[in-house]
Amino acid sequence: MILADRELWPFLVPALRADITILETYRYAENPQLACPITCFCGTGDAMTPEAEAAEWRKQTSAEFRLHMLSGDHFFPLQERPQILKQIAADLSLRDN
Repeated sequence: MILADRELWPFLVPALRADITILETYRYAENPQLACPITCFCGTGDAMTPEAEAAEWRKQTSAEFRLHMLSGDHFFPLQERPQILKQIAADLSLRDN
């Protein structure tokens, strides 16, 4: 597990503090929908952001919305980086066609 790796702590602690600050201070303000596509990534085992919550991003755009569920917990971007980059490249190439 990533949290058990003491060498990663100097990199993880700032991100954890930022996450906690956002959770404590964020207040949603309704705004007009964006006119651009939104691609959302979520970890299948992320207890902090369940799939249903991630899917709420759909409401923020009048354009296409894509939700990609990848294996992993809240730190899935560290575990699934190649897959995320591959999917971003694929999504961007769709915009060029």
